[in-house]
Amino acid sequence: MFAPAQARRDMSTITFVPTQRGGTALIFDGYRYNKVRCNNDKNVTYWRCSKNRNCPGRAVTVENRVKKTNNKHNHPPEAPLPHHHHHHAHQHNPFLNMAAAAAAAQHAAAQMRALHNHHNHHQQQQHQHHH
Repeated sequence: MFAPAQARRDMSTITFVPTQRGGTALIFDGYRYNKVRCNNDKNVTYWRCSKNRNCPGRAVTVENRVKKTNNKHNHPPEAPLPHHHHHHAHQHNPFLNMAAAAAAAQHAAAQMRALHNHHNHHQQQQHQHHH
């Protein structure tokens, strides 16, 4: 039932940041949540997305770990975490490598063609020489 992505989501970085009003906000998967209420008996805290009032995004943390999140945001993530930036840099590299590989392949193909043409030319010369 649980997709592998679900397991990974559990491992997502969560960050608690102080708000201007002396409270605490939660940043999880790039979304920022404001504290709604907390149940101190169980160390459970309920959060709602802080982006806009009509966003249905919610999260629940237990002892500073995200227990669940519905992830039903009606907007893209707004607060990229440091590790997201890092991730972003990684995403560009394959394209650079692909471009380099493509250029190398083209270069190799051109060399092969040049060799091939040279070879043909050489054969023809030999042929004429034979006559």
